[in-house]
Amino acid sequence: MTPVRGAAMALVLVGAGLGLSRAAEPTDPLIAILSAIDVAPTPELLAAAGGPDAATRVRELAAATDDLGLANDVGVRVRALRALAGDPSPEAHARLLEALDAGAGTTLGSSVVVMGAAAEALGDLGDPADVPRLAALLEFEPSRDLRAIAARALGAIGSPAAIDPLRERLLREPREQVRLAITEALRALEP
Repeated sequence: MTPVRGAAMALVLVGAGLGLSRAAEPTDPLIAILSAIDVAPTPELLAAAGGPDAATRVRELAAATDDLGLANDVGVRVRALRALAGDPSPEAHARLLEALDAGAGTTLGSSVVVMGAAAEALGDLGDPADVPRLAALLEFEPSRDLRAIAARALGAIGSPAAIDPLRERLLREPREQVRLAITEALRALEP
């Protein structure tokens, strides 16, 4: 039994032990991996679960459109977005930017969580061209968590272009959590 099939089988057994119906169990190994909260979806694990089309399918799941029947499964979408950090393709990058744009102007909790996952993945990808998009999230007043994630992502990218927006936000940031994330990012960026 492969590790992926073993993880999917473990999910099925746990679900059965909890009395969950078969309808609640993911039958697709890729969705099973992205549904598991205790498995980090590495590119290798996703490829083993999803086969040759795994990267394309993860990008589709990151979009979580209604035609996939997953629009309400934010957890799968969030883990798919985070998995895109291992996919340097232009298509994956576009999906991450779409997730940021889709949440703009909303304070709905699930949208903010999706935006945070996309911001984290963009930080991990490390493209300096994403600094302006991530720096804009430093101004997202409804969520200190999203501002802290944006600060960490800017630090991870490592571009000097992030220094000024981080310094400016630090001067007026009221939340300790965000000030700490900004300070850590600035330490990583400044010599």
